[in-house]
Amino acid sequence: MKKKPPVVVIDTNILISYLFGGATISSLIDAVEDDTYIPALSPYLEQEFIDTMRKPKISRRVDIADALDFMRNWKNFVHYVKPRCKVTVCRDPNDNEILACALEASADFVITGDKDLLVLDIFHGIQIISPTDFVKKILRQ
Repeated sequence: MKKKPPVVVIDTNILISYLFGGATISSLIDAVEDDTYIPALSPYLEQEFIDTMRKPKISRRVDIADALDFMRNWKNFVHYVKPRCKVTVCRDPNDNEILACALEASADFVITGDKDLLVLDIFHGIQIISPTDFVKKILRQ
């Protein structure tokens, strides 16, 4: 019997890093096509991605049309959730939204580069992990 792939919430900063290139992030994002994991996304995180991509310092590096195409494509793979719970453990409200998405999706992992989230390590049984550690420990098993 095939093991169910883990459900993963990927922080917006990781998705944006993918558009900038880089082997570790690319292998992480590309693994979704092999059903290695199921990404979860909420309306808030989708909008945060779009808003961030429109910022001048980002849009100079990545064409907004390419970013919107990526998000449209990404949504073909995601488990889309609308969190009903409110999380208030982080000082940054954006971080709370990531955790709310993870709770609603019954995620196994949150992948982030955000030190405020990484310091939590585990939240309600959800492992918070860097992209490098996820690739090493989960994708390369």
